[in-house]
Amino acid sequence: MGKPFSALLIVGLLLFVTFSCGDIVPYEELTVKPRVIKRVEPQFPLQARKNHWSGKVVIKAVLDETGKVTRCTVLESSGHKALDDAAIQAIMQWKYSPGKKDGKAVKTWVPVPITFRFLEKK
Repeated sequence: MGKPFSALLIVGLLLFVTFSCGDIVPYEELTVKPRVIKRVEPQFPLQARKNHWSGKVVIKAVLDETGKVTRCTVLESSGHKALDDAAIQAIMQWKYSPGKKDGKAVKTWVPVPITFRFLEKK
C-alpha cells in the first residue's frame, strides 16, 4: 500500500512543479522589467498598531503577461504574520506594465519590499 501512494505523490509533485513554475521567466532574465502603474498602499493592521509592531517584508509577486498580479508569497517575513498578510492583500491589487523578454510580454515575478513603521502620535 505504501508504494502506490508514493508514486502518486511523486507524480503530483512533478505536475505541480511543471505547471506552476515552468512558464515563469525569472526576473533577472527580463530585457524589460515590469513597472508599477497602479499601487494600493497596505493598511496598517489594528493588531500591529496596538502592539507597536514595525517591520520589513519582501513579497514575491507573480505577474501574468498583462502585468496583473496573480499570486504572492513571502520571500522574507517581517516577523509578524499580520504585517505580511497586509502587504500581500495590498500587492494583489497592484498593476504592473508587462515584463518582457526579447520584446515579448511574459509571465514573471518581481520582489516587492514593504516597510511598516509604527509612529507614535504626539
